[in-house]
Amino acid sequence: MPATPEETGKLLISMLETVEAGLHTGKLNDWGQLGNGQDGYAISELSEEALFVCMLQWMPFITFEVFPVVSADQSMEALDKAVAALQSP
Repeated sequence: MPATPEETGKLLISMLETVEAGLHTGKLNDWGQLGNGQDGYAISELSEEALFVCMLQWMPFITFEVFPVVSADQSMEALDKAVAALQSP
């Protein structure tokens, strides 16, 4: 991390400008920072490979936990497949 508050501020502004660009281009669907200044979230619908490329620009400053999210329709489809698989001999 930067050594001075001024350098830290410049880095954070630069990172937020990148966030705004990602929101504008559609790489990010949503982004937010928690009030503790340490944690936050981003929502993206990029493919796994494209998401990894996008995350590379933030490393090593930010670590990520990535959680895939499925829609209600996708959940129903997966359940239908699982039930069908259990019923087939």
